[in-house]
Amino acid sequence: MIIDLFAFPLFTLSVCLIGLGFWQLACKGAGVSTDGLPAFILPLLGAFTIGLVAMLVNFFSGTAISFSYGVLLALLIYGFVSIRKDDVRGLVVVCLLAALCTPLAADMQPGPDAALYHLPHQKWIREHAIVFGLANLHGRYGFSSYLEYVNSLLWVGEAFKLLSYMTAVFFVSFLSFLYFAISSQFTVSRFFAILMAVNVLVYDRYFIWKYGYADSSAGVAFALSVALGILTLEAQVRSSTERSGLLLALLIVSAMSIALKVSSAPIVASVLYVFFVASKKPGTSLLKLARIAVLPATFALFWTLRGVIVSGCMLFPASWSCLDVPWSAELQAVKQAQWVTAWARHPHAGLYSLEDWSWISNYWLEASTNLLVWLTVAALATSCVAILYRRYLTAERVPRLDALMLSMVVLASLSLWFLKAPTDRFGIGVFMVAAPIFTICVLGSPVFSPGLKTRILSIALIVLLADNQGGFSIKGLLRFQLLTVPAVKTVSDANFGVRPKSGGGDCWTATHCAPSDRPAPAEKSGYMFFELPSE
Repeated sequence: MIIDLFAFPLFTLSVCLIGLGFWQLACKGAGVSTDGLPAFILPLLGAFTIGLVAMLVNFFSGTAISFSYGVLLALLIYGFVSIRKDDVRGLVVVCLLAALCTPLAADMQPGPDAALYHLPHQKWIREHAIVFGLANLHGRYGFSSYLEYVNSLLWVGEAFKLLSYMTAVFFVSFLSFLYFAISSQFTVSRFFAILMAVNVLVYDRYFIWKYGYADSSAGVAFALSVALGILTLEAQVRSSTERSGLLLALLIVSAMSIALKVSSAPIVASVLYVFFVASKKPGTSLLKLARIAVLPATFALFWTLRGVIVSGCMLFPASWSCLDVPWSAELQAVKQAQWVTAWARHPHAGLYSLEDWSWISNYWLEASTNLLVWLTVAALATSCVAILYRRYLTAERVPRLDALMLSMVVLASLSLWFLKAPTDRFGIGVFMVAAPIFTICVLGSPVFSPGLKTRILSIALIVLLADNQGGFSIKGLLRFQLLTVPAVKTVSDANFGVRPKSGGGDCWTATHCAPSDRPAPAEKSGYMFFELPSE
């Protein structure tokens, strides 16, 4: 772990510099100022950029080629030469927080979903140009979290240390937000950060840190999208300087949040509202707002096109979004959506749990007791902290429309979670923000000037949060793991590729591996097609 203590901050710095290089180009394209970008956004921008390069390259070839790494290296160098004095302090803070989170990054394990479809899917992305109807080969490939594209460029042979590092970078970004917001002059953002820290500290099992899962990364991205929305709204009112850069950052992070996990879609309402408020500010140019939206809108267009190619659906597994194309995986979309919901509601009842609401009393309430209790305790702790602050300080009310919008986004997210996938790891993002949002909407935010005591508070909360998720130990410092995965024994498949010799379809990194009952592929114009046979 001593090696990790240097390697992980260096990796985090590299991701930030890639994000900074991309940011400079994005701002020039949108015609907005590059000033005033909070450092906590840089790790997210870096992750977004790595995934963007992989996604675009994958339209033409496998991603693991020198061109992909050349582009990232060029962006890293451009980010390095673009560093200004204002950026240095933020980057130092991010790197120190990365060092604090070293235990989290050092020993992270892949988790069972990595064997089932995350690593196999990344191997497809690394080795093949985008595959038409890949979801027909394996239904889980249709979900295609954006993290698959990010991680596809981070393999070192078949050692996966950098995948664990990237997953931990999202938590570093969360801690960086707390430090920035608690130390800032923005009243609502500061108090929201304090309450979110208390909320996560009380129930520190929100996260599942496995580099073969996208849930924690997607949860952090969703929470920071909400936080960026609050910050941008506040900046529009409090700051006399132009804050167009925050709008662009909000759009990029929110778009990535949805690409990481489609259940983050309610954040769209928040983004539209923030843009509406920005458009009403005197002197705001609608043309400039349109230019700001071009890059995120283009990304959304390419992401949707990628979804249509991979599954025939614009928003897999929503079957209503599936198009009438030969490679459409509409049947897989219906099947996957049903089984995910059924498993989350009552894994022992199969699809019967979709027929009525008996799953709540028969299984879910008892199985979710611990979650519900701790969510309640965390919410009570959050409320108590707010009441204590309010007792001694003057409170600033959140504007009514802002409060209504934030509450509706949280309620929509909670409803979507409960109806479609009511298990703990699918609700990480909304659990992080729900109690803090409702609290500031009802009780307001206390007004106080940040000083030494506030900084000490932020550092204390950050250290406790980092220790809860990783935890330093002298003994652990002497250990270093390459983080490799087992080789699975396979047998030839009658139609295509191979399948596991035994077990439940865990392919790990075996090439062209998937469960049985798959279609045989066709090749057209250099692209592979998996089409279901017509009945």
